[in-house]
Amino acid sequence: MISIDAGTRFELLPARSGETDDAMMVRMPDAGVLFVGDILMPYLGAPFAPEGSLDGMLAGIDQVEALAPRILLHGHQPLTQLFSSTRMLADLRPQLAWLRDAVLEKQRGGADRATIQAANLIAPGLEKSSPDVQIAYLVLRTNVIDRLVEQNSGYWGNGLHGLDALSHCSRTAASSMRS
Repeated sequence: MISIDAGTRFELLPARSGETDDAMMVRMPDAGVLFVGDILMPYLGAPFAPEGSLDGMLAGIDQVEALAPRILLHGHQPLTQLFSSTRMLADLRPQLAWLRDAVLEKQRGGADRATIQAANLIAPGLEKSSPDVQIAYLVLRTNVIDRLVEQNSGYWGNGLHGLDALSHCSRTAASSMRS
């Protein structure tokens, strides 16, 4: 706990996140404010470094919910708009957990990245969620699928088909170019 200006208190809180496993949140408990930094990055890590994880993001959401801030501030203004409240995060979390389970199930069944992306995975009950939850889910979905596939395929990808599995349609198109 840090006190500044004769009474303004700050708490520095280590956190897991969608960007890294070693994030930091700053809480002003008396004001009900929580600065969450980049724990809810749509890329699940920086766009150039595959270090974030969905499980880290879900853990970060759990931590934010437990702290129950009145005001939630992110490291980037568009993220503050996208992930606007603990209420919407509480609704978004089970939707993302469902997406994780659906992607992993499809991978275990042998589906490649393109097939999983083409499945247009929509969590059951998402249509009953508020528009802010629906938008956040759709913003995250492609990157969540990509990161999960990368983190759960191993070096050669699903079924030893190379580093980035192509769909059957893409393979057919590539084969027809050779003729």
